[in-house]
Amino acid sequence: MFLRALIDTNVVLDVWLERQPFLRASALVLDACERGTIGGLFCASSVTDLYYIGRKELGEAAIRSRLRVLTAVLEIASVQSSHIRSALDSPLSDFEDAVLEAVATESAARYIITRNTLDFSRSPLAALDPEAFLKLVAQD
Repeated sequence: MFLRALIDTNVVLDVWLERQPFLRASALVLDACERGTIGGLFCASSVTDLYYIGRKELGEAAIRSRLRVLTAVLEIASVQSSHIRSALDSPLSDFEDAVLEAVATESAARYIITRNTLDFSRSPLAALDPEAFLKLVAQD
């Protein structure tokens, strides 16, 4: 079974900023996307967040280089006006998360991979942390 999953910003930042103890599991999720084991999606609106945070931590040249790699590995899912309208009516309390959920749903993702699973507790899509997602993929 081919799985499509939307990858949240915090998972990418775990890898780029080598955040422990999350680095290993997050890196394995991105590696699975690169190998094509899973169809990884990334929300277009999150790219600017990565740029902003990454530039401060890694510098301009490094963040641009990493974004080039990321956009080659993950499908960048556009944010449409329908996603914004859906997010405005979402039961999720965090608007940014509601936008991610709307994009993931319309992009036929089955999962949202995030370390903030509680933020998605009212989502119809399953939100899994990287370790839980890797266990799920290993079972298939």
